[in-house]
Amino acid sequence: MSSNPFDALIREVVRPEADADRTALTVSAGVVAAVNAGPPPTVDVDSAGGTVPTLRYLAGASPQVGDVVWVLSMGGAAMFVLGALA
Repeated sequence: MSSNPFDALIREVVRPEADADRTALTVSAGVVAAVNAGPPPTVDVDSAGGTVPTLRYLAGASPQVGDVVWVLSMGGAAMFVLGALA
């Protein structure tokens, strides 16, 4: 038994095995459909699941419409552009 009195509570709230769909990381390909103004740049990406708006782009990079990119998602929700294909 753990000496942490909060272990049971944490386990009940977090339950990683029950939240696998919510916490699963996936990488998918997409194409930059629009480049949004402002530092840091954000882009709208067309992917198999539709258009994902306002994703953070790679720091120091200059995104262009038509760039093929990898998008990191968590639990099915796109988070940011992970990389661009050359």
